[in-house]
Amino acid sequence: MARTVLAATLLLFAALPAASVETIPWNDDVPRTLESARSGSLPVLADVWASWCGPCKVMERVTWSDARVIGAVGAGFVALKVDADANDPFASRYRVEILPTTLVLDPAGREITRLVGLTGPDEMLATLARVRRGYDAYLEQIGRPDRPASLRAAAAYLAGVGNPTGAARLLKTAVGLLERTDPAAAEQAELDLAQAQYSAGDERQAVASLERLAARATAPAVRGDALVAIVRMERERGHDAAAQRAFDRLRAEFPELASGLE
Repeated sequence: MARTVLAATLLLFAALPAASVETIPWNDDVPRTLESARSGSLPVLADVWASWCGPCKVMERVTWSDARVIGAVGAGFVALKVDADANDPFASRYRVEILPTTLVLDPAGREITRLVGLTGPDEMLATLARVRRGYDAYLEQIGRPDRPASLRAAAAYLAGVGNPTGAARLLKTAVGLLERTDPAAAEQAELDLAQAQYSAGDERQAVASLERLAARATAPAVRGDALVAIVRMERERGHDAAAQRAFDRLRAEFPELASGLE
């Protein structure tokens, strides 16, 4: 069934006409592309492909030849095309397992977000627009790794463009810095960290962090928010008993918050 759906999708995309004779000015040299991105303070749009990859060829014709996509890339990105077979270190560094994969990187090579598999022009345009919104502020904030507030702002940007793993990495650093200087702010940042961990698939660690906050946070608001998050996460995971225990405690300690979860 999955193969039938994939084949039908490929045929549908292949039947669409190319929208423009213009092309994206692709680069194929990674260091030079990153240098160009640094000089222009632009994100890098990397198409990771292979010559044997059928969906890559469809995407070349349908998405990368779409006039709207060409315009969006030209207006705000440096374009990089990476042959996964010829540049295995690049593919390994970014854990590219499915082709095509579209990566968006900042000038330092840090991943901003990715799209995995055959991506149509509308989804590509929406992603490029999300990346550009807030990108300049992100670039400024990520350049201040010793400031927890900057790390939290950069993490919020990454979470918003679909990179919870990157967001969690920054938030973990922010929590470590704040624990030494501002424990109350550290607790609030750890709430954000738990949500990023959950979104990234690290559900067990997220719940463990929340349980720690629910038990020991100094601010009542943080304890209440942690319990609310535990109830929601455990319900989503189908852990009914754990969800009920957290809800019972929430109802006893923060009845106004529990009423919204009845």
